[in-house]
Amino acid sequence: MTISTPSLAGSTNNYTFACQLEGSTRLVEVVYLLPDQKVPCEVRYQKDDEEIKVLWRADNQEGFCESHAQQLIKEQRDWGFDCDSDDPVPRSTASNLY
Repeated sequence: MTISTPSLAGSTNNYTFACQLEGSTRLVEVVYLLPDQKVPCEVRYQKDDEEIKVLWRADNQEGFCESHAQQLIKEQRDWGFDCDSDDPVPRSTASNLY
């Protein structure tokens, strides 16, 4: 599955999870605002076709956006959503998030 969402960031390191349940879609995106840098970053969330919301932002704490995004994705899965990523979090980063 390929998910494409508009992004203001110039970095190609962003990643998006698409979570689906009974016709509803939730998008969780980690956006890096500077090329090749982990901060500043934002966690963006979109329900179906609603407006994209920035849930969290970090200006200098690396790993903040990734850990919050992973927690949100876990909650989506706990609610029954099936979540796939177009660019999964690297294992070295993901293992540090819990």
